[in-house]
This record gives sequence, structure tokens and C-alpha cells, in this order.
Amino acid sequence: MRRAALVAALLVAGCGGGGHRSSSSDAAALRRLHDVQRALLGLHSFHVAGWNTEPSGTTRISGDYSTPGRFRATIAQGTDHAELILLPGAVYLRANSHFWTHSTHSPPRLVALVHDRWVTVPPTKSLTRIADDLNPKTISRCMAHNVGTVRRRSSSTLNGTPVDVVEAVGDLPGSAPGLMYIAAKGPALPLRLVQTGPHKPGGTKDPACDSDKPDLSTKSDVRFSRFDEPVRITAPAGALSLGDIEQKLGTTVAT
Repeated sequence: MRRAALVAALLVAGCGGGGHRSSSSDAAALRRLHDVQRALLGLHSFHVAGWNTEPSGTTRISGDYSTPGRFRATIAQGTDHAELILLPGAVYLRANSHFWTHSTHSPPRLVALVHDRWVTVPPTKSLTRIADDLNPKTISRCMAHNVGTVRRRSSSTLNGTPVDVVEAVGDLPGSAPGLMYIAAKGPALPLRLVQTGPHKPGGTKDPACDSDKPDLSTKSDVRFSRFDEPVRITAPAGALSLGDIEQKLGTTVAT
């Protein structure tokens, strides 16, 4: 299930790092970050797509989030492919046989039963936290946490949309270099987050923003779109429950 947990990490890649901002940050960049934080607080749904690279490989995701705590995504790393649905109090997974074999080390009989089928999986802490991490209020809080020095760059366009560009230098402990592309017109929503290098060791921790393990990501590119468009995320039909699986296998399945 570890690859699913990478979804949340993608959202703040390139934005976080050391425990405070550098005094060399320029005022215009800090104002735009504050604008982004305010705009996120009023957001209810969005689409996210991107990739994140760390020593274990590159993970790609595409998904939709809707408050309160609903998320649907497709996740891939190498030959591992999975779909994830998070609902309040419930988690569903549909994955190929390679994922079940290599990512969860499931026995062949179990893989033969569950591959390419929706399965109800235990709502572990790492999985349920994804919904919390994707909450716009959490993203707003973590957007400027441990950011290090930020600088305003020349305005540009992104797919024809005017954007303001803020650079994170990645100069303080825990920080990472990157770029944020912010909608220049209307609400200051983040349209693209790019991490261009690894995080510096160290930095302070915020329980709402940081995991217990070091961030090993080296590069990432995440794009947001479809802000506040209607999105319906519901439980999949015909999902196998743990009881269904145990009955078909005639044995208890470890969780």
C-alpha cells in the first residue's frame, strides 16, 4: 500500500522544507504565497495529475478530490498499476496482479482472486491520512511550511493561462528547490508545482505536513485543474469484502 501513500506527498513536493523562511525572500513572492493559502481555503474539489521520483522509482497519479475526504485516483509505478477510492470510513482498491504480488507480497491464491477486482481494504492510518493531506485546508497550511527562500520570477503562461511564478530556492534544512505556477487572474490557485531537486536534510517537523520518514523525493511535477467542478466519488459496485475473500479462499487473510 506504500505507493498509495505517495499521493499526498506529491501535493506538497517542491513547496516545503526547512523550519522557517529565509530573510532573503522577496515580499512579492511571500504575498503570492499568502494569496494561494487564502484561495485554497475556499476550495471544495479539484483534479490532480503528476509524477514523483525517488530512489525506488517514479510514481504517476491522476485523481479527483472532493470534500469531505473523498478521493479517487489511478496510481502507477513501473508495471504496478492500482486504482484507489477513499471515502469517509472506507477504502477501496483495484490493482493488477503485479501490484498484489510485488507491492503487498500476497500469496498466489489471493492474487488470482483479487487482481483487477475492487476490494475493500482496511482503512489503515497511512491510507486514511491521504484524505486529510489532500484537504485544501491542509494544503493551505503546508504550502508555506518549511519553504525556505522564495522569489518572484517573471510572469508567464501555462497552457495559455497567465500565471505568476514563484521560485523556492531550497536553501534551508529540509527545503527543496522548485517552482509554483499561480493563476494570475481570479483566485490565486496553484496550477502547477515542480520540485527540481532533493530536499536538504534536517528541518523542523509539522505533524500535519510531514511523515515520520525522510522525504526522499528528488523531482516531481504536479498539476491542478477543474477547481470546484462537480465530481461524484462513490463506492464501487461489487467490491469484495475481507469476509468474501476469506470465504472463497477458505482461510483467514492477514491484514
